[in-house]
Amino acid sequence: VTMRTGAAGVFAVGDVVDGPYKFTHVADYQAVIAVRNALLGTEIPVDYRGLGWAVYTDPTVARVGLSEAEARQRYRDVQVQTVDSEAVSRYRIESETDGFLKLVVDGETQRVLGAHAFAHQAEDMLHMVALAIRQNLTVFDLAELPYMYPAKAQLVQKAAEHYLLDRGLYGQDALAQRQTRLHGVAS
Repeated sequence: VTMRTGAAGVFAVGDVVDGPYKFTHVADYQAVIAVRNALLGTEIPVDYRGLGWAVYTDPTVARVGLSEAEARQRYRDVQVQTVDSEAVSRYRIESETDGFLKLVVDGETQRVLGAHAFAHQAEDMLHMVALAIRQNLTVFDLAELPYMYPAKAQLVQKAAEHYLLDRGLYGQDALAQRQTRLHGVAS
């Protein structure tokens, strides 16, 4: 979808087009694509992978990428990992331990497919998950990223670390397999 309509030189964005969500940030993204295609004469398609939404309650409810149910319809081996906000120092410091994050992962490739969060400032931390989805990154990438401390975004890191630990994917054998897959050589 390049945001072009059936009429020559006419583009459409926002609520008037079919799309997964009717949110301002989605319309803004569509507009950027439409303007590029109109001004540059390109055929850049809209990429809805990693698209998210948030409901600004207290705490925030947010989601990015596929839900667990959507992932199960598309992938054979879907794994999920949930971690409570209590696992993150910043949430404990600010007495905001009433939240959680659920990470949705393709169990065959360890690629990140989505995340759901009910946590203070969840919308901010899910941007990194959106980038992971768009760049086909794995749960290893989220776990191994150096996070600032103390930061609420560490909830993503904790979910990724727990995912790997609970499945025995941390350790020398797993590291060697990952190095071989990424670089063609074992370390």
